[in-house]
Amino acid sequence: MNGTVATWSYDSLYRLTGQVKPGQVATYTLDGVGNLKTMWEGGSFPKTFTFNAADRLVTMIEGVKVTTYSYTGYGALEIEQTPTGFATHTYSGQDQLVGSVSGSGLTVSRSTYTFGGDGLRRTAQNGNVQPTTMVWDGADYLLLNGPSANQVVLTLGSEIVSCGDFDLLPDSLGSVIGDTRAGFDPRLLYEYWPYGMMSASVIRAMLPFLYVGSLGYYNDSADRDYVRARELMKKTGRWLQVDPLWPGERTFGYCESNPTSHTDELGLDLAKKIIDLIHTIGDLFTPGGGGVGIVPAPIKPPKWVNGVPTSPICIPNCPIIIWETPPPVYGNYCGPQGKCAISPPPNAKDALDKCCQGHDNCWAKLGCDAFNQVVREDCKTCTRTLCKCLKSATCSTAACNLARETFTRIYCRIPFI
Repeated sequence: MNGTVATWSYDSLYRLTGQVKPGQVATYTLDGVGNLKTMWEGGSFPKTFTFNAADRLVTMIEGVKVTTYSYTGYGALEIEQTPTGFATHTYSGQDQLVGSVSGSGLTVSRSTYTFGGDGLRRTAQNGNVQPTTMVWDGADYLLLNGPSANQVVLTLGSEIVSCGDFDLLPDSLGSVIGDTRAGFDPRLLYEYWPYGMMSASVIRAMLPFLYVGSLGYYNDSADRDYVRARELMKKTGRWLQVDPLWPGERTFGYCESNPTSHTDELGLDLAKKIIDLIHTIGDLFTPGGGGVGIVPAPIKPPKWVNGVPTSPICIPNCPIIIWETPPPVYGNYCGPQGKCAISPPPNAKDALDKCCQGHDNCWAKLGCDAFNQVVREDCKTCTRTLCKCLKSATCSTAACNLARETFTRIYCRIPFI
């Protein structure tokens, strides 16, 4: 958008090792498990990191400056001690950041945060000013009631397009590099290093949506972003808290060390895992694609009586073995497991799971599958109905809200609807 040409380099595991822009050079090295060993983003010296056996960052060395880190019993970053100051973080029983105190000398700043039962942040207060209250539409920002102004947040297709009076101008990753508003020319204002620290700013940032801001990363401070389930420490390229999906996911790693290609707007890698699984299933069972020799189930639709299947439901082109592995991502029906249901089918876990069950049944009736869903209008109708159901489904747990947000972001957009 701004005409700047960037060049990136990667190692054999597709992990970022360098970025070159006009006047900017960044380099990174990693250890065997993906931890950043060094990070050089301008400046006189690179940052050198050391870790313990639990993959926790314990020291950051920058020239002669040494910063040390210590953690809570649950593994969340608790104390950051620099040569000139400190930062202390406190958490709820669900590992949500509820307080942060930082200082140097006699200067101390405090921030406090509260959360709702769905796991999403409700208020953010910095210093002695009135808190900002966050109103959500599902897991999308809807309204920010700030100490001096209220800002309506407009989201289209899970992407934030405006906040208050400003329309956001994002780059291809989703980072906001400028804005525009009625009666004014577009402004290109910001540039970022790959892990989110701002590398250039024409003006002081006024909006909270900056690095990957169009996808909901919320700027808490120069080196920390709130990303729904967790907090991203941009200056170290790591999360503050352990991944809720650990040990299935890496403890603190961000986007598989490839921040120029991937984002994680939920604060965990569930959405990416779902997309990867969809691709894996497609690769295994595409006609002529080889795969592992599992024979697809027949396309013959089941027999229906009064809207209930009386014979096994088989999602077309879905091998029966998928019924066992991988399991559904949520409930009995939500997820790309492509299972072939038995007769009688299991009950839906809750309202959200019932939405997914309805989608499975719609596909089975029409003979839709992962390959024709983007070209057949009747198959898209199944997904449109799913999206309406997801929006209205009542969730009473954080897991349900997370699953609803994940499937909404993946399926409720072009080319699926």
